[in-house]
Amino acid sequence: MSPDAAGDALPGSVEASATMGAVTSVRAAYLWGGAGNIIKALLTFGLSVLLARLLDPSHYGLIGVVLAFVSILMVIQDGGFGQAVVYFDESEETLPTYHTIAALGGVAMALLTWAAAPALAWFYGMPELREVAPVLGLCLVFASLTSIPQGLLTKELRFKVLSVVETTAGVVAGVTAVALAFWGAGVWSLVVNLLLGAAIQAAAVLRLKPGRFTRRPQPEVIWRVVRYGLPLTGSRLLWQVYLSSDALIIGKLLGSTPLGFYSYALRMARFLSERVFGIVSRVSFPSFASMREDRTRLVRHWFLLTELLGLIHFPAMLALAMNAEDFVLVLLGEKWLPAVLPLRLLCAAEAVRSVQVVIPQMVNALGETRAVLRYNILNAVVLPVSFAVGCHLGGLAGVGLAWMLVYPLLALRLLKQAAKLTGAPLKGYWRCLRAPALVTVACLAAMLPFEWLFGAGWTRLVARSAAGGACYLLSLIVLPDLGRRLLEIARGRRQVQAPELGP
Repeated sequence: MSPDAAGDALPGSVEASATMGAVTSVRAAYLWGGAGNIIKALLTFGLSVLLARLLDPSHYGLIGVVLAFVSILMVIQDGGFGQAVVYFDESEETLPTYHTIAALGGVAMALLTWAAAPALAWFYGMPELREVAPVLGLCLVFASLTSIPQGLLTKELRFKVLSVVETTAGVVAGVTAVALAFWGAGVWSLVVNLLLGAAIQAAAVLRLKPGRFTRRPQPEVIWRVVRYGLPLTGSRLLWQVYLSSDALIIGKLLGSTPLGFYSYALRMARFLSERVFGIVSRVSFPSFASMREDRTRLVRHWFLLTELLGLIHFPAMLALAMNAEDFVLVLLGEKWLPAVLPLRLLCAAEAVRSVQVVIPQMVNALGETRAVLRYNILNAVVLPVSFAVGCHLGGLAGVGLAWMLVYPLLALRLLKQAAKLTGAPLKGYWRCLRAPALVTVACLAAMLPFEWLFGAGWTRLVARSAAGGACYLLSLIVLPDLGRRLLEIARGRRQVQAPELGP
């Protein structure tokens, strides 16, 4: 067959075929990552409930303080190298510089955690932090060793293997933690849960992508990454600061037990979203980066993701908020009832955050990292102040209200900037949220009568959940266009129509 004949036999040309192949790979990445996170969530949910029943809320408060501190240091130790290895096309000669700088950053931050432990214990009046903080600081070392290999696997869209690794690590660590809690290990069962999971994941990822180190890192490589990653790291650091500031403020003003209630409420409110956000954040950055020259395709991808995220999270957050009292009473026990009110308020904030999380990834992928930096500066100033005021005036409920009322106003600002940057019509964006909102209202109408028909307990929890689930499935049937798109994505078909962009 001649070259011309071959071209005639392949409609759309080789370039179109390559584009279609890329679309299929992106979709497969979302599906594998999503499936892995769902499986992990199902397997670890029961372990999480068992741990909560075996442990005291104050144990979660202690861990909450350390995790807030360690999470901030984790952003610093990465220094943007994890995403830079995805963004740049590096060679085998430059990768050892990435591995070396990342590892050194992890060791430095672990030593800083060890040095800061006495100050943390004194500031929060929690002597246990002297021993807990240095041990959890080892998570920073494991994270630094996996940062570059995981970035390379992400660039290759190898989310099937990443999902298996993360699920296995989570389950093994969770089972071990439950056993330790049953034997009376207390807060150390939570420490082992985090540390063992990080260690298993690091060992598996390094086996898949072994790191090579060098005694002479290349200055030009470091400088290139610093120029790219400095705004990105600053933005992520500010993001982590305001995301962790609620725990740090509650721990200081209210103590470890109230922080334990809040930490578990926040964990439940984000249980679904963290799994979904984990894969969306990981896949969306390289996906948007590959589409940055085709703004129409990029905007359609953004709108489709927004609609799907809304469809998943809006009804789920409503169901969790309405069933919060029954859920806590039945599964966790009466000792956790103070977590009910903050859980309901946090669900409302999480519904907004669920559709906003993809926007910073898209803006960063377009190279406009300073826009996200400015947005996070604003958040890092306004949100901690609102948390402190809310905590002072209303305790845990005040912090929940601050999330629910202040965060959406700040998120709206970034949305407007993203629309201006991409040329996307805001009417089209709001149209993407119409179907999720309608489905959520329908589920509310189905579940609300059970509030008065039954008292708190198993009966109301099961009946209301069944009614909401049935209404959700019925809504997908009543909205055939939406249901068709979901089925097409689930089956991996090539042609998936995104929501119309609108005028």
